[in-house]
Amino acid sequence: MKHWKLGVIAALMSGAVYSAPMNVVTSFSILGDVTKQIGGDRVAVQNLVGANQDSHAYHMTSGDIKKIRSAKLVLLNGLGLEAADVQRAVKQSKVPFAEATKGIQALKAEEGGHHHDHDHEGHHHDHGEFDPHVWTDPVLMTTYAQNVANALIQADPEGKTYYQQRLGNYQVQLKKLHSDAQAAFNAVPAAKRKVLTGHDAFSYMGKRYNIEFIAPQGVSSEAEPSAKQVASIIRQIKREGIKAVFTENIKDTRMVDRIAKETGVNVSGKLYSDALGGAPGVYSARYAGVHGDDGANNARLIAELSAIGEENASAAYHCALVLAFESGRELHAEGTCAGYIRPEARGTGGFGYDPYFYLENGKSMAELTLDEKHRVSHRGTALQRMKELLEQIL
Repeated sequence: MKHWKLGVIAALMSGAVYSAPMNVVTSFSILGDVTKQIGGDRVAVQNLVGANQDSHAYHMTSGDIKKIRSAKLVLLNGLGLEAADVQRAVKQSKVPFAEATKGIQALKAEEGGHHHDHDHEGHHHDHGEFDPHVWTDPVLMTTYAQNVANALIQADPEGKTYYQQRLGNYQVQLKKLHSDAQAAFNAVPAAKRKVLTGHDAFSYMGKRYNIEFIAPQGVSSEAEPSAKQVASIIRQIKREGIKAVFTENIKDTRMVDRIAKETGVNVSGKLYSDALGGAPGVYSARYAGVHGDDGANNARLIAELSAIGEENASAAYHCALVLAFESGRELHAEGTCAGYIRPEARGTGGFGYDPYFYLENGKSMAELTLDEKHRVSHRGTALQRMKELLEQIL
């Protein structure tokens, strides 16, 4: 009995992360996040293309092939986002797979004025006639999420009720996001809804909210613009008085920075077009370089968010526990505490990022009593889940 008690404490203190029951491989981080939102602690998600990485420039590795072959389910975006070698590897693996864009009426790439087909050293990546970036439209994402849930249920029928409940909660969030976005954009005169960004990844969002996105690159971020195209965009910005210029987290910012400089328009922030950010992630305790320096870690995080214009950035604490028995059996439990980061520190309790981490009720984690924190924290949730699992077998 002492062995497993120590195991739980060690896993909690070290922050070690262990896989959950069903291994799911997703092609990129945004699809991976949707899968985590719906799959919860019944799935362990591995992304082929991780946070801050560009799906358009991705090259498959032997390690990725092993990930696919060891999975119980592979989820793809579809609509040509995944390269031919990825699609081929998935089909050859014989692992069940599904496409999250199934049934979604896709925009043609030509509707944004771009079509890109390229071959780099045997890495053929044809983005086809359709624009794959449907995740920029929260209305279409309700269908996207439903497809993910359907695939999880087919692979894990016993989790049907669990997945359906989490899907319902997620779709409520998407509906609210759409409502909030619609209200915010409607407050901006239609003639001023013009944005310059790195590549043409926002056509669905543009169509939904009547926004004109101008990009020097096409649907693929690998498509290089000509000098003539860049000069034309600079003239358009000056002529139409465009004020909103954004870089992207997956892109070299020099092209957009140059256009902003030549037009006298300041870069307004960063857009997450094809990948999530994810910082500080597993480096949270040493984000500023020295392990356990809370002041320096918080200072770096707030400075980086301020630099990209994020004053209420969504964030989450996550805890994963494993309980290993001498027999070889393992129990897995996870807990997540969602909130947002604000530049103003409040409260004297807690540690780490707690003074800057705010919950939906407006309180920071550092303002909570110990009992309140235990009820909502990622660690408290994970431990409660582990307790329930133990009660089922003891």
